[in-house]
Amino acid sequence: MQTSPLKKMPRWVSLFPWLVMVCALLFSALVVVFGLHNAKRETDFTTQLTLEKGSALISALEGALRTGMGYHWSDEVLRDLIHKVGAQPDIASLVVTDRDGKVLMAADKALVGTAFLSPEALARLDPGRRAKWDMAEQPDGARVFQVYKRFFLPQAEARRHGGHRMRSMGGSCGLLEAKVAEGASLFIFVDYDLSPLEEARAADERHMAVMFAILIFVGVVGGFTLFLLANYRRSRKVVQETTAFSSEIVRTLPVGIIATDMGGRITSANPAAREITGIGREAAGRDIRELLPGVWRVVETQGEAREQEAWCTFGEKRRVPLAISASRIVTEEGEAIGTAIIMRDLGEIRRLQSELRRRDRLVALGNMAAGIAHEVRNPLSAIKGLARFFMEASPRESEESRMAGIMTQEVLRLDKVVGDLLDFARPDALNLSDVPLDEVVERARGMIGPDMEARGVRFEADLPKPPLIVRLDRDRMTQVLLNLFLNAVQAMPDGGMLRVRGRAEGSELLLEVADTGCGIAPERLADIFSPYFTTKASGTGLGLSIVHKIVEAHEGTIEAASTPGEGTVFLLRFPFSVA
Repeated sequence: MQTSPLKKMPRWVSLFPWLVMVCALLFSALVVVFGLHNAKRETDFTTQLTLEKGSALISALEGALRTGMGYHWSDEVLRDLIHKVGAQPDIASLVVTDRDGKVLMAADKALVGTAFLSPEALARLDPGRRAKWDMAEQPDGARVFQVYKRFFLPQAEARRHGGHRMRSMGGSCGLLEAKVAEGASLFIFVDYDLSPLEEARAADERHMAVMFAILIFVGVVGGFTLFLLANYRRSRKVVQETTAFSSEIVRTLPVGIIATDMGGRITSANPAAREITGIGREAAGRDIRELLPGVWRVVETQGEAREQEAWCTFGEKRRVPLAISASRIVTEEGEAIGTAIIMRDLGEIRRLQSELRRRDRLVALGNMAAGIAHEVRNPLSAIKGLARFFMEASPRESEESRMAGIMTQEVLRLDKVVGDLLDFARPDALNLSDVPLDEVVERARGMIGPDMEARGVRFEADLPKPPLIVRLDRDRMTQVLLNLFLNAVQAMPDGGMLRVRGRAEGSELLLEVADTGCGIAPERLADIFSPYFTTKASGTGLGLSIVHKIVEAHEGTIEAASTPGEGTVFLLRFPFSVA
């Protein structure tokens, strides 16, 4: 049955999921690397920027403090300055401590007088003339970016400021001036709030996590797609193997199968159906009611899956006996999608039945002929003896002698007929031996040689060299060829050509006997192997029947083809194996 083969899956379809997975892994690695690199770069940049910002703020505050000390600002003024500077949104705290870590001034006045750092921690930080930074933790647990620096004022300038302050104000001076005058070290600490930075960093981390999750999702999808693709390819392979298996079975079935859809349009037909009906591949899509009306009428009148025999006409009035059955094509869900029509050509069966009946008749006829032959031969022997007696007793050239001679000839003719009957009724017992094929042909030609010369018939043999050694009954096969040669010579009264060709084809021996005689009418060709059928004015009609019987005894077949006025060809086929 003609089916549409599954198209081969493009290679890019199987490679695409792998490409997706590889790209997802590469992008995931790039996202992680660039994310880490970007985070480090942003951290370094933010650290440097905050350090520079804190350093600038401390330098400005340091200058302001120096100016205030130079102009003898009061402690309240300096505290108010520090408070205003420390009130910026991103500053968590701003303090000035002594070398023991005690807060002298702060933006948060509640811190004044408290211990900001222990002397040990302050020594560990080692503040100098250049601003430094460190990550610190406030009492509430919040982490801050701490920029610190030692407040540096030259001693000469400090003493001058301190002595001038004390003289101008009756011996009292500001707290910072006093500490500077005493030679104490002052330190400025600026703590920046890290929450905006951490929120931005957390946002970046979330963004990177989302990107990474997306890429992981893409990779998982690619892996799942690969899993589905592998299952699809396995399922596709099973479907292809099943389809090829079922298609090959349907294609090689000896019965014809035609499938139609629910509208009666032909969807497919196997080679046997095309050979039986004569339709071609172009029949697909055509309505079976129009293309094969005879078949469809049988399908419509019969029951479901019930076989019915009918004669159907195809093409140029070609009538074929068919056994037709039809059944619905139903899916697993129970939905009918079409009809399957199965046709068996009964021509060969009818021929075999006719051949069987013919053989039965021949057996019965042979048995009867054998009985008649035995009953007739005894009286014929007595008649032949009396005829010879009268011939010998009568004068030569007398009427009685002539009549006795005619009687003798007729008895001999009847004896030959009886002999043919006995040959026809003789059991199929063969004396098989290995015989060269050309020897059998030459032996039969030698027996018919005088007749061929008398009628001007030429002989031509085309046989394999070296000669084929075949296993057969030498005498019975010689009889077969002799009968065929006699019929051929008698069909060429004015001369012609008798050809014999032999060849081996696989496990068969083909032997062809052809003449250029008058030929046989088509309506008589089917009966030439029947007993007592003859196209000649004289003859028993048993010659070709005996040929047919001997050929079948050798498990062979014989076929005849003839064109009136051109000649006749007999094709003999025998099982063959090299001896």
